[in-house]
Amino acid sequence: MTGPRTAAGQLIASHLVGGRPVPGEEIALRIDQTLCQDATGTLVMQELEALGLYRALAPAAEPRLTVHNATRDEDYPVTHRLSPRRREAVLAGGAVPALRHAGR
Repeated sequence: MTGPRTAAGQLIASHLVGGRPVPGEEIALRIDQTLCQDATGTLVMQELEALGLYRALAPAAEPRLTVHNATRDEDYPVTHRLSPRRREAVLAGGAVPALRHAGR
């Protein structure tokens, strides 16, 4: 059997922590990093907010959100295992803003 042929399939296969990568099934992925730039960072964060990232990262929240594949009209429930420090950095928009906010 051959491996996934799409870039997304390859990334999911190489970062899969739990579950089966089947549409509609819940999976757990290892996140390496996220990068944003001035031109698109705001749009990316707005998309993540629309996906429910901020609700999923709230301190007492269930670490779940749903990623929607608009091309195939499929939803993928996902979870995270971020530490409280990583959660703060993501919610602040990065490590530098989180450090600035912590220093106030």
